[in-house]
Amino acid sequence: MVGVRGFLKREGFDFDKKPHQIDRAFLRLFSSADADRIRGIWDEINMFGASATKLYAVPKTLQQAHLLMSYDRERYLVGFDWIRERVADLAPAKVLEVGTGTGVLLRYLAANFPNVAYRGIDLEASLIGSAPPQERIDLVVGDYLQMEATADADLVICNFGFDNDRFPDSATPHSIDQVGESKFCPGCSDDLARHLDSYFQAWRRWAKPDASLLVVGRISSFGFLRAVALAANSAGWHLDLDDSAVLTVPDPDHGPQRYPALQFEAQSWAQPSILDVESFYRAAAGSLS
Repeated sequence: MVGVRGFLKREGFDFDKKPHQIDRAFLRLFSSADADRIRGIWDEINMFGASATKLYAVPKTLQQAHLLMSYDRERYLVGFDWIRERVADLAPAKVLEVGTGTGVLLRYLAANFPNVAYRGIDLEASLIGSAPPQERIDLVVGDYLQMEATADADLVICNFGFDNDRFPDSATPHSIDQVGESKFCPGCSDDLARHLDSYFQAWRRWAKPDASLLVVGRISSFGFLRAVALAANSAGWHLDLDDSAVLTVPDPDHGPQRYPALQFEAQSWAQPSILDVESFYRAAAGSLS
């Protein structure tokens, strides 16, 4: 088995610098004009709440991209490790990653499972363009929601491959409902499920009828997790709670962060009740961040 930390270090991830040191090292990789533009983007994010995804268009080399991703290095460690375990269990012949970035996850999987065929799709041409060519890995620039799909993947992976900032606030009047011990706003949850539907439908179009789906992301509340389950069910994906998990990422400044790592199957037997989903949420994480 190829270990995650060593692999990411070879890819250019930095595990030694503190965030402010990464800031300085990142700026040194650019011209003074580009560094000024990056500072302007940081100001937009920190002062005005702009999406951090604006930074994805900045890197032009793999070194720049992976130093930028080093802010989330601990998340990469635990996420890649869980995904590798699931790929080992599922044994797919073809894997598709949506929102692949530089394709680093696919290269890590290929290092462990070299006989699998991999495809990655990402909107950012600069990230795809920085990736080194590798046999059996096909990286494509595009919007997986809009592209013509080829339904040939045995496994679809979305590892933080969608941006929560793209989901508009709910226009439905707020109210409070409860499932099990978890309270949530049903209007907000239902509206979010409608927005998520296009993602799950797209992942369904890229997959074989009996394919599996892995989704890891910032699903921060029971209402959000309920929306995910509802959208998945409408697209024919059913949450497999036995093989799902909550990943804990250490954060010395803000305390541990927790992210759901969800496995979906096409078989109807895997479909849990919403009460089962709430029990998973409560027992595994208490509250997700």
